[in-house]
Amino acid sequence: MMLAGKRALVTGGSSGIGEAIVERFVAEGASVVLVARDAERGTAVAARHDGAATFLRADIADVASLPDVVERTLERLGAIDILVNNAGAFAVGPLIEPDEEVFARNFDVNVKGPYFLTGLVAPSMMRQGQGKIVSITTMAACVGVPGIGVYSASKAAVASLTQTWAAELGPHGINVNAVAPGPVATPMTAGIAAAQDEFARAMPARRRGEPGEIASAVLYLASDESNYMHGAHVMVDGGFVAV
Repeated sequence: MMLAGKRALVTGGSSGIGEAIVERFVAEGASVVLVARDAERGTAVAARHDGAATFLRADIADVASLPDVVERTLERLGAIDILVNNAGAFAVGPLIEPDEEVFARNFDVNVKGPYFLTGLVAPSMMRQGQGKIVSITTMAACVGVPGIGVYSASKAAVASLTQTWAAELGPHGINVNAVAPGPVATPMTAGIAAAQDEFARAMPARRRGEPGEIASAVLYLASDESNYMHGAHVMVDGGFVAV
């Protein structure tokens, strides 16, 4: 029970990695509020956990809605000990075929949303004198992968923010870190599953990751076991970046 009594806010918690994080957090003793756009899936995920999980429908890119998300989370949980910035938008497309709408959506969901949400949650953690903030990035923030430049750039911004937030919030007892997954089998990446499999064959692991394997790393960073970790960008990528 690594998170016994802890209270967590998880964005993008209705499917894929986010759903796995919610499952793992509840199993380890946490109470969770999960935020997502898909009401049907979000409600279904929350319903599986006998009151330990609550669903809030919101679009993380809608900054105006975020104060309400935080307020409702605090009303439900009483405090926020853990924030997981997991909600993401994913785009595939070459540089020579730019799409302004796709660019804006990726940066709104992947950067602007986490930036403002973290800024809203941080004051309550500072008052508590403790907290854990974990953001999901990607290994592609560290290496060049053709065709996903917008996605990679947005996640690289989050990796940079992780370091800045660690410097700003660490003195207040708040640990800020990030997890960088490699190719993982999720609904968001279903359209490029074959390309992911081919890519994975060049990695030491020789396979794609599973959402639960990413959730395990997030669990560690959200627990007291990681109290001396600040500003880390943890690769959970089958060894690709290392080799």
